Amino acid sequence: REAMKTDGHDTAGFDQFLYVFPDAPCGWSGLAMLGYPQDPAQDSWYNGSFNCVVRNQEVAHNYGLMHTHFYYGCSGGAPFGSSCSFEEYGSPYDPMGYGCGHMAVPDKEWMG
Repeated sequence: REAMKTDGHDTAGFDQFLYVFPDAPCGWSGLAMLGYPQDPAQDSWYNGSFNCVVRNQEVAHNYGLMHTHFYYGCSGGAPFGSSCSFEEYGSPYDPMGYGCGHMAVPDKEWMG
């Protein structure tokens, strides 16, 4: 942001700051600050990846959205049981999973 200011840009005029850098050996593709629809965070970081999933997912975290877990292997059919396994990025359609489609309807409702 200081470099932007030095180049004459008013950083107050920006809603989001996306920091994209070459692939560093740190084990993640994207990170973001967690915010809320009414008070979004501004920062997200991209580690050698800027595809539609990571790009949309990190900005969505700024607005409070979480990953779309997929639960499976639950005893008695009860989700969230102690015997359940889950996949962190469950939806093959939603960017909060590992898809490039629209956000899920509950996420759109959450964001207003």
